[in-house]
Amino acid sequence: MKKHLNKLWAKVITAIGMTGAAIVFFMSFFSAWYYAEFLAMVINVACVVVFIPCFSFQLRSAGYWEGHEGLHLTWLDRIPLDLYLCAGLFVFMVGTEAWDAETAFLCKIVLIAMAALLVPSLAARYKAKTLWTNTILYRLWQLLQRHVGGFLKGVGRVLLSIPLVWSALAILLVLSAVDLLFLAMRSPMSIVVIWMLVRLVVILLVLYVILDIRKLMQAGEALAQGDFSRQVSVSCPLPAIQDHADHLNSIQSGLQKAVDAHMQSERLKTELITNVSHDIKTPLTSIVNYVDLLSKTDITDPTALEYIAVLERQAQRLRKLTEDLVEASKAATGNISVNLAPVDLNVLLTQVCAEYEQRLGEKHLQTVFTPAEGNPHIVADGQLLWRVLDNLMGNVCKYAMPGTRVYLTADVADGRANLSLKNISLYPITVSGEELTERFVRGDSSRSTEGSGLGLSIAASLTELQQGTFAIHVDGDLFKAQLTFGVCRENANE
Repeated sequence: MKKHLNKLWAKVITAIGMTGAAIVFFMSFFSAWYYAEFLAMVINVACVVVFIPCFSFQLRSAGYWEGHEGLHLTWLDRIPLDLYLCAGLFVFMVGTEAWDAETAFLCKIVLIAMAALLVPSLAARYKAKTLWTNTILYRLWQLLQRHVGGFLKGVGRVLLSIPLVWSALAILLVLSAVDLLFLAMRSPMSIVVIWMLVRLVVILLVLYVILDIRKLMQAGEALAQGDFSRQVSVSCPLPAIQDHADHLNSIQSGLQKAVDAHMQSERLKTELITNVSHDIKTPLTSIVNYVDLLSKTDITDPTALEYIAVLERQAQRLRKLTEDLVEASKAATGNISVNLAPVDLNVLLTQVCAEYEQRLGEKHLQTVFTPAEGNPHIVADGQLLWRVLDNLMGNVCKYAMPGTRVYLTADVADGRANLSLKNISLYPITVSGEELTERFVRGDSSRSTEGSGLGLSIAASLTELQQGTFAIHVDGDLFKAQLTFGVCRENANE
């Protein structure tokens, strides 16, 4: 039964039934109202009985047609709603102003038919969410937004690019010209002259305040760029302007003190690390030498030999830590000579892979090296860059998961050489990439592995001394080190 009702003829019959029922209802209603005829009242009830199910069916089935999946809008549903309503209003006005009864009656019939067609169309538009979008007003609004909105945005960008004083002066002059035009049309010349003098004074006062506001803006920009020594002074007597200038000066002085205190603290820590490391190196050298002498004596006790081996291993670890401390201190303060020269990137990376081939093989790690195209030369210090790569590859040997691959990739783009090293970590990395480049920070929070937490910090400092960039990216267990250096001009021009 539902399939038959969904057919086109069922909807047409329903629409005709609704229209006819409405027409008979209104005619019998007026007849019953004026003449109180019983037959007209019976017809009213019959029309309502026919109208209600037809109306309900039209609302429920609106937008659904046999042969189409989902909502399907007909040509009637695509007519702009405001245009349809204007047509109905036109028919209504014609019927109202008609001289003869036949034209007025015909207009009423047309209006009832249009209303009967509009009701299911409104339901279909509501289901398809096109009540507002399928109107001429909406299309005009979109057109205005597209063209007028773009024009206004362009004007706004132009005004923002104009300096504050000139833009304020232009706005004041335009507003004054508009006021003067209306004033000159209705006021005598004496009033116009007085108004012009008063407006000139107002413009000068506004510009006077704006000049001080520009000083505050410039002071704020200097503060944002890290210039804490600049003080701002304003001559405007307004308390708000004076208070704002005092606040900016207080912020600048407070930040300058905080920066100076932080720099002094960092310098003291660096000096402490350097002095302590140098003081430790002297007794540590004696310990290492005497342990080496003990290992060469004729000691047959296995326990004593085991103790000597532990002493030797821990002494070497302490010496490596001391050397890392000194190197980190020098790298952080820039107290290292840097000799920038062209370095063959592919040759250097090939040497690194060959140097660590045995150690990586012992850890069951496979190196996948992708050299850069051509023969790029970068601007760097060969020795310092080797120490950076040595620290990175040393971390790979310590912390990479056995049985995985280590990817070493180089490429050149936009006049810069990019070098990336990727591996899968054996231990969960519980800190971010930025924190890993800080001193004494390690990827495993439990600190169950050997290491001082200085290797990546040293690598980052040495890279920056060579005018390069160093970044660490962590994605789950994936560890990636990204280095960028400048390319020699000969390679950049190729």
